[in-house]
Amino acid sequence: MFCGCEFNVGVIATRTGTGALSTDVQVQLEKNGATFTKTVNFGPTEMTKQVIFPVNLKLGKNQLTVTIDPSNKTAETDEANNSFSGTVMVSWKRANPGDKN
Repeated sequence: MFCGCEFNVGVIATRTGTGALSTDVQVQLEKNGATFTKTVNFGPTEMTKQVIFPVNLKLGKNQLTVTIDPSNKTAETDEANNSFSGTVMVSWKRANPGDKN
């Protein structure tokens, strides 16, 4: 059951390496089995970029996984730090039990 609520999931992609820099990096959000992908474009001196994913979440538990560079197109010394997973719990309770909204 969907709550009809849209949430924004913000991701901050950060360059930490010292090697050659990719300018276009994919950021992927998996939400309860559905996948959404955006590409961020880094300028020559930019070290961080923010990506916003507007998502509708269902009532109850929602599993979210964010992966930076899911296709491994960027050469890196540590591929193990590109992903984060977590569970977001959405609940709804009427402020006033007599309120029908």
